[in-house]
Amino acid sequence: MTLATLDRRQVSRWQWRAVWLLVVLGLVLRLAMARGALWLDEAWSVVLVRQVKPFIGVLAQIHHDNNHPLNSWWIQLVGPGAPVLALRGLSIACSTLTIPIAARFAGRRGGGYGAAAAALFAFSPMLVLVGSEARGYAAALLAEAWLIDRLDPERQGEAPSPLVLATAGLLGTLAHLLFFPTLLLIAAWQVAVRDPEESLRGRLGRTVDRLAPALIASFTVVIIVVGAAYAVQGGMTLGSAAPFTFAGWAGGVSEAAGLSLGTIWLALPLLALLLATPRPSRADWTLWLLVGLGLPFGALLMRPPNAEIARYYLPSAFALLALAAIRCTTHRIGWLVLASIAATMLWRDCALIEAQRSEPDLPVRILAAQQGRPGAIILASSRLSAPIELAAERMGMRLRMATACIPADYLLGDREWGAAAKREVQYCGAVWRLLATRPASYRDGAGWALYRRSGLQAPKPVANAPRRAADRAQARAGVAQG
Repeated sequence: MTLATLDRRQVSRWQWRAVWLLVVLGLVLRLAMARGALWLDEAWSVVLVRQVKPFIGVLAQIHHDNNHPLNSWWIQLVGPGAPVLALRGLSIACSTLTIPIAARFAGRRGGGYGAAAAALFAFSPMLVLVGSEARGYAAALLAEAWLIDRLDPERQGEAPSPLVLATAGLLGTLAHLLFFPTLLLIAAWQVAVRDPEESLRGRLGRTVDRLAPALIASFTVVIIVVGAAYAVQGGMTLGSAAPFTFAGWAGGVSEAAGLSLGTIWLALPLLALLLATPRPSRADWTLWLLVGLGLPFGALLMRPPNAEIARYYLPSAFALLALAAIRCTTHRIGWLVLASIAATMLWRDCALIEAQRSEPDLPVRILAAQQGRPGAIILASSRLSAPIELAAERMGMRLRMATACIPADYLLGDREWGAAAKREVQYCGAVWRLLATRPASYRDGAGWALYRRSGLQAPKPVANAPRRAADRAQARAGVAQG
Protein backbone atom coordinates (compact mmCIF):
# COMPACT_ATOMS: atom_id res chain seq x y z
CA MET A 1 0.00 0.00 0.00
CA THR A 2 1.55 3.32 -1.04
CA LEU A 3 1.64 6.56 0.91
CA ALA A 4 -0.59 8.17 -1.74
CA THR A 5 -3.22 5.46 -1.24
CA LEU A 6 -3.19 6.03 2.53
CA ASP A 7 -3.47 9.76 1.99
CA ARG A 8 -6.48 9.35 -0.28
CA ARG A 9 -8.17 7.10 2.28
CA GLN A 10 -7.58 9.65 5.03
CA VAL A 11 -9.07 12.40 2.86
CA SER A 12 -12.03 10.18 2.04
CA ARG A 13 -12.56 9.31 5.72
CA TRP A 14 -12.41 12.98 6.73
CA GLN A 15 -14.68 14.01 3.91
CA TRP A 16 -17.42 11.52 4.74
CA ARG A 17 -17.35 12.43 8.42
CA ALA A 18 -17.93 16.02 7.34
CA VAL A 19 -20.67 14.90 4.95
CA TRP A 20 -22.63 13.03 7.63
CA LEU A 21 -22.30 15.99 9.99
CA LEU A 22 -23.74 18.22 7.25
CA VAL A 23 -26.54 15.71 6.65
CA VAL A 24 -27.52 16.06 10.31
CA LEU A 25 -27.37 19.85 10.07
CA GLY A 26 -29.49 19.72 6.93
CA LEU A 27 -32.07 17.58 8.71
CA VAL A 28 -32.16 20.03 11.63
CA LEU A 29 -32.80 22.92 9.23
CA ARG A 30 -35.63 21.04 7.52
CA LEU A 31 -37.24 20.13 10.83
CA ALA A 32 -37.02 23.77 11.92
CA MET A 33 -38.53 24.94 8.63
CA ALA A 34 -41.33 22.36 8.98
CA ARG A 35 -42.76 24.10 12.04
CA GLY A 36 -46.01 26.01 11.67
CA ALA A 37 -49.29 25.53 9.87
CA LEU A 38 -49.84 24.17 6.39
CA TRP A 39 -49.54 26.92 3.82
CA LEU A 40 -51.65 27.46 0.72
CA ASP A 41 -50.63 24.58 -1.62
CA GLU A 42 -50.12 22.12 1.22
CA ALA A 43 -53.56 22.85 2.62
CA TRP A 44 -55.19 22.35 -0.76
CA SER A 45 -53.37 19.03 -1.13
CA VAL A 46 -54.89 17.83 2.14
CA VAL A 47 -58.37 19.14 1.25
CA LEU A 48 -58.31 17.40 -2.15
CA VAL A 49 -56.95 14.12 -0.79
CA ARG A 50 -59.48 13.68 1.99
CA GLN A 51 -62.36 13.93 -0.50
CA VAL A 52 -61.34 10.84 -2.52
CA LYS A 53 -61.03 7.09 -2.03
CA PRO A 54 -57.72 5.66 -0.82
CA PHE A 55 -55.01 5.02 -3.42
CA ILE A 56 -56.95 4.75 -6.68
CA GLY A 57 -58.91 7.92 -5.96
CA VAL A 58 -55.72 9.97 -6.11
CA LEU A 59 -55.32 9.11 -9.80
CA ALA A 60 -58.96 8.60 -10.80
CA GLN A 61 -60.70 11.43 -8.90
CA ILE A 62 -58.22 14.30 -8.45
CA HIS A 63 -57.50 16.04 -11.75
CA HIS A 64 -55.76 19.11 -10.38
CA ASP A 65 -52.18 20.28 -10.86
CA ASN A 66 -51.93 20.58 -7.08
CA ASN A 67 -52.15 16.77 -6.84
CA HIS A 68 -48.71 15.19 -6.58
CA PRO A 69 -49.69 11.49 -6.39
CA LEU A 70 -46.82 10.22 -4.26
CA ASN A 71 -47.34 13.00 -1.73
CA SER A 72 -51.11 12.50 -1.84
CA TRP A 73 -50.68 8.80 -1.01
CA TRP A 74 -48.41 9.75 1.87
CA ILE A 75 -51.11 12.08 3.22
CA GLN A 76 -53.61 9.22 2.99
CA LEU A 77 -51.16 6.89 4.73
CA VAL A 78 -50.50 9.13 7.76
CA GLY A 79 -54.02 10.61 7.68
CA PRO A 80 -55.12 14.14 6.69
CA GLY A 81 -55.54 14.98 10.38
CA ALA A 82 -52.02 13.85 11.32
CA PRO A 83 -49.57 16.29 12.93
CA VAL A 84 -48.08 18.73 10.46
CA LEU A 85 -44.60 17.27 10.93
CA ALA A 86 -45.90 13.84 9.90
CA LEU A 87 -47.60 15.25 6.80
CA ARG A 88 -44.29 16.81 5.82
CA GLY A 89 -42.29 13.73 6.79
CA LEU A 90 -41.89 12.27 3.28
CA SER A 91 -40.40 15.50 1.93
CA ILE A 92 -38.11 15.89 4.95
CA ALA A 93 -36.76 12.36 4.48
CA CYS A 94 -36.33 12.66 0.70
CA SER A 95 -34.64 16.05 0.87
CA THR A 96 -32.24 14.86 3.58
CA LEU A 97 -31.32 11.74 1.58
CA THR A 98 -30.47 13.93 -1.42
CA ILE A 99 -27.54 15.44 0.51
CA PRO A 100 -25.27 12.33 0.66
CA ILE A 101 -26.15 11.41 -2.93
CA ALA A 102 -24.99 14.84 -4.12
CA ALA A 103 -21.87 14.47 -1.98
CA ARG A 104 -21.10 11.08 -3.56
CA PHE A 105 -21.55 12.52 -7.06
CA ALA A 106 -19.23 15.47 -6.44
CA GLY A 107 -16.79 13.45 -4.30
CA ARG A 108 -15.74 11.36 -7.29
CA ARG A 109 -14.09 14.47 -8.73
CA GLY A 110 -11.60 14.92 -5.90
CA GLY A 111 -10.99 15.54 -2.21
CA GLY A 112 -13.20 18.14 -0.59
CA TYR A 113 -15.71 18.21 -3.43
CA GLY A 114 -18.12 15.89 -1.63
CA ALA A 115 -18.13 17.90 1.60
CA ALA A 116 -18.62 21.13 -0.37
CA ALA A 117 -21.60 19.64 -2.20
CA ALA A 118 -23.07 18.36 1.08
CA ALA A 119 -22.83 21.86 2.54
CA LEU A 120 -24.62 23.47 -0.40
CA PHE A 121 -27.35 20.82 -0.57
CA ALA A 122 -27.83 20.91 3.21
CA PHE A 123 -28.10 24.70 3.44
CA SER A 124 -29.69 25.75 0.12
CA PRO A 125 -32.87 27.69 1.03
CA MET A 126 -34.71 26.29 -2.00
CA LEU A 127 -33.98 22.70 -0.97
CA VAL A 128 -34.72 23.35 2.70
CA LEU A 129 -38.00 25.00 1.74
CA VAL A 130 -39.32 22.29 -0.60
CA GLY A 131 -37.81 19.67 1.71
CA SER A 132 -40.04 20.73 4.58
CA GLU A 133 -43.47 21.01 2.96
CA ALA A 134 -46.12 18.41 2.16
CA ARG A 135 -45.59 18.47 -1.59
CA GLY A 136 -43.93 16.22 -4.17
CA TYR A 137 -40.94 18.35 -5.22
CA ALA A 138 -38.42 16.90 -2.74
CA ALA A 139 -39.19 13.30 -3.74
CA ALA A 140 -38.83 14.16 -7.44
CA LEU A 141 -35.47 15.85 -6.77
CA LEU A 142 -34.28 12.76 -4.87
CA ALA A 143 -35.15 10.55 -7.85
CA GLU A 144 -33.32 12.97 -10.17
CA ALA A 145 -30.23 13.07 -7.94
CA TRP A 146 -30.11 9.28 -7.63
CA LEU A 147 -30.45 8.80 -11.40
CA ILE A 148 -27.74 11.35 -12.25
CA ASP A 149 -25.41 9.82 -9.68
CA ARG A 150 -25.96 6.28 -10.98
CA LEU A 151 -25.47 7.38 -14.62
CA ASP A 152 -22.38 9.49 -13.84
CA PRO A 153 -19.58 8.70 -16.38
CA GLU A 154 -17.07 9.04 -13.51
CA ARG A 155 -18.74 6.21 -11.61
CA GLN A 156 -17.19 2.76 -11.71
CA GLY A 157 -19.32 -0.33 -11.37
CA GLU A 158 -22.31 -1.97 -12.93
CA ALA A 159 -25.02 0.08 -14.57
CA PRO A 160 -28.40 0.15 -12.79
CA SER A 161 -30.70 -2.70 -13.77
CA PRO A 162 -33.77 -2.09 -15.97
CA LEU A 163 -36.04 -2.73 -12.95
CA VAL A 164 -34.24 -0.14 -10.87
CA LEU A 165 -34.38 2.40 -13.71
CA ALA A 166 -38.09 1.76 -14.22
CA THR A 167 -38.69 2.24 -10.48
CA ALA A 168 -36.82 5.55 -10.52
CA GLY A 169 -38.84 6.75 -13.52
CA LEU A 170 -42.10 5.64 -11.91
CA LEU A 171 -41.54 7.16 -8.47
CA GLY A 172 -39.99 10.35 -9.80
CA THR A 173 -42.94 11.09 -12.06
CA LEU A 174 -45.47 10.11 -9.39
CA ALA A 175 -43.73 12.62 -7.16
CA HIS A 176 -44.14 15.37 -9.77
CA LEU A 177 -44.87 15.37 -13.50
CA LEU A 178 -41.91 17.72 -14.00
CA PHE A 179 -39.73 14.65 -13.61
CA PHE A 180 -40.58 13.56 -17.17
CA PRO A 181 -39.00 16.57 -18.96
CA THR A 182 -36.14 16.34 -16.47
CA LEU A 183 -35.62 12.71 -17.49
CA LEU A 184 -35.50 13.76 -21.15
CA LEU A 185 -32.77 16.28 -20.27
CA ILE A 186 -30.84 13.59 -18.37
CA ALA A 187 -31.10 11.40 -21.48
CA ALA A 188 -29.71 14.27 -23.59
CA TRP A 189 -26.83 14.56 -21.11
CA GLN A 190 -26.10 10.85 -21.52
CA VAL A 191 -25.97 11.27 -25.29
CA ALA A 192 -23.55 14.19 -24.91
CA VAL A 193 -21.10 12.36 -22.62
CA ARG A 194 -20.75 9.25 -24.77
CA ASP A 195 -17.72 8.70 -26.99
CA PRO A 196 -17.64 11.71 -29.37
CA GLU A 197 -16.11 9.53 -32.09
CA GLU A 198 -19.30 7.48 -32.17
CA SER A 199 -22.02 8.72 -34.50
CA LEU A 200 -24.89 10.74 -33.07
CA ARG A 201 -27.31 8.05 -34.19
CA GLY A 202 -25.30 5.39 -32.40
CA ARG A 203 -25.04 7.42 -29.18
CA LEU A 204 -28.75 8.19 -29.30
CA GLY A 205 -29.66 4.56 -29.84
CA ARG A 206 -27.46 3.30 -27.01
CA THR A 207 -28.87 5.93 -24.64
CA VAL A 208 -32.47 5.09 -25.48
CA ASP A 209 -31.76 1.38 -25.02
CA ARG A 210 -30.24 2.05 -21.61
CA LEU A 211 -32.87 4.46 -20.32
CA ALA A 212 -35.91 2.87 -21.99
CA PRO A 213 -37.27 1.39 -18.72
CA ALA A 214 -37.19 4.77 -16.97
CA LEU A 215 -38.59 6.63 -19.99
CA ILE A 216 -41.43 4.16 -20.51
CA ALA A 217 -42.38 4.13 -16.82
CA SER A 218 -42.29 7.92 -16.60
CA PHE A 219 -44.30 8.45 -19.78
CA THR A 220 -46.87 5.89 -18.63
CA VAL A 221 -47.52 7.91 -15.48
CA VAL A 222 -47.92 11.10 -17.52
CA ILE A 223 -50.41 9.37 -19.84
CA ILE A 224 -52.43 7.99 -16.91
CA VAL A 225 -52.59 11.28 -14.97
CA VAL A 226 -53.17 13.62 -17.91
CA GLY A 227 -55.32 11.13 -19.84
CA ALA A 228 -57.64 10.57 -16.88
CA ALA A 229 -58.06 14.34 -16.51
CA TYR A 230 -58.99 14.75 -20.18
CA ALA A 231 -61.33 11.76 -20.09
CA VAL A 232 -63.23 13.06 -17.06
CA GLN A 233 -63.23 16.84 -17.39
CA GLY A 234 -61.44 17.78 -20.59
CA GLY A 235 -58.06 18.56 -19.04
CA MET A 236 -56.16 19.32 -15.85
CA THR A 237 -57.50 21.97 -13.51
CA LEU A 238 -54.88 24.61 -12.75
CA GLY A 239 -54.81 26.39 -9.42
CA SER A 240 -53.69 29.46 -11.36
CA ALA A 241 -52.86 30.03 -15.01
CA ALA A 242 -50.96 33.27 -15.41
CA PRO A 243 -50.13 33.82 -19.10
CA PHE A 244 -46.49 33.68 -20.11
CA THR A 245 -44.55 36.93 -20.02
CA PHE A 246 -40.82 37.42 -20.36
CA ALA A 247 -40.76 39.47 -17.16
CA GLY A 248 -42.56 36.70 -15.27
CA TRP A 249 -40.20 34.06 -16.66
CA ALA A 250 -37.13 36.13 -15.75
CA GLY A 251 -38.52 36.74 -12.27
CA GLY A 252 -39.19 33.04 -11.71
CA VAL A 253 -35.76 31.95 -12.94
CA SER A 254 -33.94 34.61 -10.92
CA GLU A 255 -35.95 33.70 -7.81
CA ALA A 256 -35.12 30.01 -8.31
CA ALA A 257 -31.41 30.81 -8.60
CA GLY A 258 -31.58 33.25 -5.69
CA LEU A 259 -33.33 30.75 -3.42
CA SER A 260 -30.90 28.01 -4.46
CA LEU A 261 -27.80 30.11 -3.69
CA GLY A 262 -29.16 32.41 -0.99
CA THR A 263 -29.06 35.42 -3.32
CA ILE A 264 -28.96 35.86 -7.09
CA TRP A 265 -25.82 38.03 -6.85
CA LEU A 266 -23.69 35.02 -5.92
CA ALA A 267 -24.35 33.61 -9.38
CA LEU A 268 -21.85 36.17 -10.77
CA PRO A 269 -18.69 34.86 -9.04
CA LEU A 270 -19.88 31.32 -9.79
CA LEU A 271 -20.09 32.15 -13.48
CA ALA A 272 -16.55 33.57 -13.33
CA LEU A 273 -15.32 30.33 -11.73
CA LEU A 274 -17.10 28.30 -14.38
CA LEU A 275 -15.31 30.17 -17.16
CA ALA A 276 -11.93 30.03 -15.41
CA THR A 277 -9.27 27.39 -16.04
CA PRO A 278 -9.03 24.49 -15.67
CA ARG A 279 -12.17 23.85 -17.65
CA PRO A 280 -14.83 21.56 -16.19
CA SER A 281 -14.88 18.01 -17.49
CA ARG A 282 -17.15 17.13 -20.40
CA ALA A 283 -19.55 15.32 -18.05
CA ASP A 284 -19.79 18.32 -15.71
CA TRP A 285 -20.24 21.16 -18.17
CA THR A 286 -22.79 19.23 -20.25
CA LEU A 287 -24.72 18.41 -17.06
CA TRP A 288 -24.87 22.11 -16.22
CA LEU A 289 -25.70 23.11 -19.80
CA LEU A 290 -28.44 20.51 -20.42
CA VAL A 291 -29.93 19.61 -17.02
CA GLY A 292 -29.12 22.93 -15.34
CA LEU A 293 -30.22 25.30 -18.08
CA GLY A 294 -32.51 23.05 -20.14
CA LEU A 295 -35.67 23.58 -18.14
CA PRO A 296 -35.49 27.40 -17.83
CA PHE A 297 -34.66 27.92 -21.50
CA GLY A 298 -37.13 25.25 -22.53
CA ALA A 299 -39.81 27.28 -20.74
CA LEU A 300 -38.64 30.39 -22.58
CA LEU A 301 -39.05 28.62 -25.92
CA MET A 302 -42.37 26.88 -25.17
CA ARG A 303 -43.91 29.82 -23.25
CA PRO A 304 -46.10 27.82 -20.82
CA PRO A 305 -48.40 29.49 -18.27
CA ASN A 306 -47.13 30.09 -14.72
CA ALA A 307 -43.54 30.52 -15.89
CA GLU A 308 -43.00 32.90 -12.95
CA ILE A 309 -43.28 30.08 -10.37
CA ALA A 310 -39.73 29.52 -9.12
CA ARG A 311 -40.16 25.96 -7.84
CA TYR A 312 -40.94 24.76 -11.36
CA TYR A 313 -37.23 25.23 -12.04
CA LEU A 314 -36.19 23.11 -9.04
CA PRO A 315 -34.80 20.28 -11.24
CA SER A 316 -32.07 22.71 -12.34
CA ALA A 317 -30.86 23.00 -8.74
CA PHE A 318 -28.96 19.70 -8.72
CA ALA A 319 -26.71 20.64 -11.63
CA LEU A 320 -26.32 24.23 -10.38
CA LEU A 321 -25.32 23.31 -6.82
CA ALA A 322 -23.21 20.27 -7.74
CA LEU A 323 -21.18 22.24 -10.28
CA ALA A 324 -20.89 25.16 -7.82
CA ALA A 325 -19.36 22.82 -5.24
CA ILE A 326 -16.92 21.36 -7.78
CA ARG A 327 -15.79 24.69 -9.20
CA CYS A 328 -15.51 26.40 -5.82
CA THR A 329 -13.14 23.72 -4.53
CA THR A 330 -11.04 23.80 -7.73
CA HIS A 331 -9.65 27.31 -7.05
CA ARG A 332 -8.28 28.98 -3.93
CA ILE A 333 -10.56 31.96 -4.36
CA GLY A 334 -13.38 29.49 -4.80
CA TRP A 335 -13.24 28.51 -1.14
CA LEU A 336 -14.01 32.13 -0.25
CA VAL A 337 -16.94 32.07 -2.66
CA LEU A 338 -18.10 28.77 -1.15
CA ALA A 339 -17.96 30.19 2.37
CA SER A 340 -19.90 33.27 1.22
CA ILE A 341 -22.58 31.11 -0.40
CA ALA A 342 -22.94 28.89 2.69
CA ALA A 343 -23.18 31.88 5.03
CA THR A 344 -25.75 33.59 2.81
CA MET A 345 -27.76 30.38 2.58
CA LEU A 346 -27.88 30.03 6.37
CA TRP A 347 -28.91 33.68 6.74
CA ARG A 348 -31.76 33.15 4.26
CA ASP A 349 -32.74 29.88 5.97
CA CYS A 350 -33.03 31.65 9.32
CA ALA A 351 -35.24 34.34 7.78
CA LEU A 352 -37.53 31.75 6.20
CA ILE A 353 -37.71 29.70 9.39
CA GLU A 354 -38.64 32.79 11.37
CA ALA A 355 -41.33 33.74 8.83
CA GLN A 356 -43.04 30.30 9.13
CA ARG A 357 -44.46 30.57 5.62
CA SER A 358 -46.24 33.79 6.60
CA GLU A 359 -48.11 32.07 9.46
CA PRO A 360 -51.23 31.06 7.50
CA ASP A 361 -53.06 30.09 10.72
CA LEU A 362 -52.59 33.46 12.44
CA PRO A 363 -55.91 34.94 11.17
CA VAL A 364 -57.75 32.04 12.79
CA ARG A 365 -55.80 32.43 16.02
CA ILE A 366 -56.71 36.12 16.09
CA LEU A 367 -60.38 35.31 15.64
CA ALA A 368 -60.21 32.52 18.23
CA ALA A 369 -58.84 34.96 20.80
CA GLN A 370 -62.06 36.99 20.74
CA GLN A 371 -64.43 36.69 23.66
CA GLY A 372 -67.53 34.69 22.83
CA ARG A 373 -68.20 33.48 19.31
CA PRO A 374 -66.08 35.22 16.64
CA GLY A 375 -67.85 36.92 13.78
CA ALA A 376 -67.93 35.58 10.22
CA ILE A 377 -65.09 36.22 7.81
CA ILE A 378 -65.19 37.08 4.10
CA LEU A 379 -62.42 35.65 1.93
CA ALA A 380 -61.49 38.04 -0.87
CA SER A 381 -59.97 35.06 -2.73
CA SER A 382 -61.38 31.53 -2.77
CA ARG A 383 -57.88 30.04 -2.73
CA LEU A 384 -57.55 31.16 0.91
CA SER A 385 -60.34 28.84 2.04
CA ALA A 386 -58.22 25.66 2.41
CA PRO A 387 -55.57 26.95 4.87
CA ILE A 388 -58.20 28.81 6.92
CA GLU A 389 -60.52 25.78 6.98
CA LEU A 390 -57.76 23.43 8.12
CA ALA A 391 -56.42 25.86 10.72
CA ALA A 392 -59.91 26.25 12.21
CA GLU A 393 -60.41 22.48 12.29
CA ARG A 394 -57.10 21.87 14.03
CA MET A 395 -58.07 24.42 16.68
CA GLY A 396 -61.51 22.86 17.12
CA MET A 397 -63.13 26.11 16.03
CA ARG A 398 -66.33 26.46 14.00
CA LEU A 399 -65.79 29.39 11.70
CA ARG A 400 -68.30 30.84 9.25
CA MET A 401 -66.57 31.97 6.09
CA ALA A 402 -67.61 32.79 2.54
CA THR A 403 -66.20 34.26 -0.65
CA ALA A 404 -69.46 36.13 -1.26
CA CYS A 405 -70.60 39.30 0.48
CA ILE A 406 -72.21 38.21 3.77
CA PRO A 407 -72.73 39.99 7.10
CA ALA A 408 -69.22 39.67 8.52
CA ASP A 409 -66.82 41.35 10.91
CA TYR A 410 -63.59 40.37 9.17
CA LEU A 411 -62.12 40.33 5.67
CA LEU A 412 -59.10 38.27 4.59
CA GLY A 413 -57.22 39.08 1.38
CA ASP A 414 -54.03 38.04 -0.43
CA ARG A 415 -50.82 40.00 -0.14
CA GLU A 416 -49.38 39.85 -3.59
CA TRP A 417 -45.62 39.91 -4.07
CA GLY A 418 -44.27 43.42 -4.52
CA ALA A 419 -47.53 45.31 -3.87
CA ALA A 420 -48.22 47.62 -0.94
CA ALA A 421 -50.77 46.76 1.75
CA LYS A 422 -53.50 49.37 2.23
CA ARG A 423 -54.47 50.33 5.75
CA GLU A 424 -58.08 50.82 4.74
CA VAL A 425 -60.12 49.29 1.89
CA GLN A 426 -63.70 49.26 0.67
CA TYR A 427 -65.26 45.87 -0.02
CA CYS A 428 -68.82 44.54 -0.11
CA GLY A 429 -70.19 48.01 0.60
CA ALA A 430 -68.24 48.43 3.84
CA VAL A 431 -65.03 50.06 5.01
CA TRP A 432 -62.38 47.72 6.43
CA ARG A 433 -59.28 48.63 8.43
CA LEU A 434 -56.05 46.65 8.53
CA LEU A 435 -55.79 44.44 11.62
CA ALA A 436 -52.88 42.07 10.97
CA THR A 437 -50.75 41.11 8.00
CA ARG A 438 -47.86 38.94 6.92
CA PRO A 439 -45.86 39.38 3.70
CA ALA A 440 -44.98 36.53 1.39
CA SER A 441 -41.56 35.37 2.54
CA TYR A 442 -40.54 34.45 -1.03
CA ARG A 443 -41.91 35.02 -4.53
CA ASP A 444 -44.02 31.83 -4.66
CA GLY A 445 -45.27 32.30 -1.10
CA ALA A 446 -48.70 33.33 0.07
CA GLY A 447 -48.91 36.51 2.10
CA TRP A 448 -52.18 37.74 3.59
CA ALA A 449 -53.86 40.74 5.22
CA LEU A 450 -56.68 40.56 7.76
CA TYR A 451 -59.10 43.50 7.96
CA ARG A 452 -61.71 44.40 10.56
CA ARG A 453 -64.96 46.14 9.65
CA SER A 454 -64.78 49.79 10.57
CA GLY A 455 -66.52 50.59 13.84
CA LEU A 456 -65.74 47.29 15.61
CA GLN A 457 -63.84 47.25 18.88
CA ALA A 458 -60.18 46.33 18.53
CA PRO A 459 -59.60 42.64 19.28
CA LYS A 460 -57.40 41.19 21.99
CA PRO A 461 -53.75 40.64 21.01
CA VAL A 462 -52.72 37.08 20.21
CA ALA A 463 -49.97 35.54 22.31
CA ASN A 464 -46.79 34.45 20.54
CA ALA A 465 -47.61 36.52 17.46
CA PRO A 466 -45.28 39.56 17.60
CA ARG A 467 -45.41 42.03 14.77
CA ARG A 468 -42.19 41.67 12.84
CA ALA A 469 -40.14 44.46 11.36
CA ALA A 470 -40.80 42.97 7.95
CA ASP A 471 -44.51 43.54 8.45
CA ARG A 472 -43.92 47.24 9.01
CA ALA A 473 -42.14 47.51 5.66
CA GLN A 474 -45.29 47.96 3.61
CA ALA A 475 -43.44 48.19 0.33
CA ARG A 476 -42.48 44.52 0.51
CA ALA A 477 -45.97 43.11 -0.07
CA GLY A 478 -49.60 43.95 -0.67
CA VAL A 479 -53.19 42.75 -0.51
CA ALA A 480 -55.59 41.68 -3.22
CA GLN A 481 -58.71 43.73 -2.84
CA GLY A 482 -61.05 41.28 -4.65
